[in-house]
Amino acid sequence: MKRRPCHSGSLFWAAAVAAVVAIASPGRADPIDAVLVQDAPALCDLVAKKYSGKNVAVLKFQVKLGDAKESFDVGTMGADMVRRLEKVFLLTLDANKPQFTLLSDTGKVIAKKSITSKIALDWTTTEHRKVLFDLKYKPNWSTVQSETPKDMHADVFLTGIVCVSADYKEISEIKLFAFEPGKKDSVWITNIKMSFEGKGKGIPIDRRTLASLGRSFSVDSRALGGGPGLDSAAEKAAEQVADLEKANMKPSDFKSKVRLEVLFDGQSTPWQADDRVKGNFKVGGRLDSARKDQKVTFRLTNTTDETLGVLLCVNGENTVALDADKLTNPLKPRSKYRMWLLTPNRTVTVDGFLTEIKPGESRWKDIVVLGDVDSVAQYNVLSEEHAGRIQMEVYNKMNTVTTVTPGNGGTGVDKEDANNKKEKLNSGIDDADLNRNEPEQPRANSRSLGAVQSDLKLHLGVEVDPKSRSVKVVGPGDKPKTNVDSRGLFAPAKDEKSGGEVKTEPFVPNDQPVESVAIRYYQPK
Repeated sequence: MKRRPCHSGSLFWAAAVAAVVAIASPGRADPIDAVLVQDAPALCDLVAKKYSGKNVAVLKFQVKLGDAKESFDVGTMGADMVRRLEKVFLLTLDANKPQFTLLSDTGKVIAKKSITSKIALDWTTTEHRKVLFDLKYKPNWSTVQSETPKDMHADVFLTGIVCVSADYKEISEIKLFAFEPGKKDSVWITNIKMSFEGKGKGIPIDRRTLASLGRSFSVDSRALGGGPGLDSAAEKAAEQVADLEKANMKPSDFKSKVRLEVLFDGQSTPWQADDRVKGNFKVGGRLDSARKDQKVTFRLTNTTDETLGVLLCVNGENTVALDADKLTNPLKPRSKYRMWLLTPNRTVTVDGFLTEIKPGESRWKDIVVLGDVDSVAQYNVLSEEHAGRIQMEVYNKMNTVTTVTPGNGGTGVDKEDANNKKEKLNSGIDDADLNRNEPEQPRANSRSLGAVQSDLKLHLGVEVDPKSRSVKVVGPGDKPKTNVDSRGLFAPAKDEKSGGEVKTEPFVPNDQPVESVAIRYYQPK
């Protein structure tokens, strides 16, 4: 049902908040995407030379922060690299005679096996790799039109390590290697270390990349500007992350634009430095098992004099749940998700997951704490990079488009586009966002590689010449819109409840956050 928009001047209630959606202009791809797309033919040819005719699958990457040990538990970067590398290959393989077969959904298959075997499987041991080679995975395309191919064993696994500098200003290199059945050691493929500007330096890190590393930061939006490697706000964010990790960080050291409070049955509970991961936060204290059904709410306070959009997610699920948006399957950049809109110096309580808006009211699901047994069971079916985490990203205003504002604490959004003709910010290779999923299509592996490739070219705005193996821009066609102290896992309640009225407000965020906060609140023993 279409709702009548109102203008910002009608924000007269005391705790005015809005859920917003960013529509229209595509943002610049991050520097990792730019490097991978530019080198896509060379990467594909390296793999094809070693594994011609083989079944190739990509596994989650590890991340190395400075001198720390490599880890899978660093934000979403490891899983993001799987999506990036798969799209590099889909973009560059010969559509008529693919050099190798690319398998998909490795994460889902391995997660399912980990649950049934009660072993956290990964590629770091020979024993675990043997199990992974025994599993079957889905091919990314079909050789027979409209026919879904049978699942296949992998002949080789590709993965790697993303090495981040200690000052968080650049990715010094991305190590790419392979594992073959029966071999104890990995097979080196290449090291990716050329910079976005081609000057031989590391790949510069922007604010979106910092957020994908699970880092917390807050920068002055007036410092925004420039592109990758030129953004002074990104440099300040990196310096802040590095300083927080060196110090014995406390939440009071983190000067938030939006103050986030976690409340259990209305009582605010402090979050504190996470001793397991430097620079990260956790929710303090333990939950008495007799109180496992405690209600969880969040209080957001805008401490600035500007209007801000807030993306608040629990276990990777957007609390503005009108679209059932999950960070595991973004059809659009995070800046385009529905958000809470906070006017200057306002405080609002997020009372759960907003599921529906109607004239005069909204519908919500409470967030409740699960008991020990249910927490472990539910944790095992969630995405590992988001399970047991609260993630908040804050965006400042860029332009105007119709959005939605609640009355009493509720919120939502109307997808009326008031600025749909806005010019694109950038074009060409810089826009090729490898980490964003394409718009909904028929299951990819039931289509030919040529069909998958055509959609990917449209989505990324680039293609690879099959003869020269060079990357070129295709366009300007439009892109599709599209053991920590623990209290137990948070989960939506089964029943819905009524909330306040929802209205509309204009707001469009910048494509990169000015603040990111990552809090671990639960991890099974």
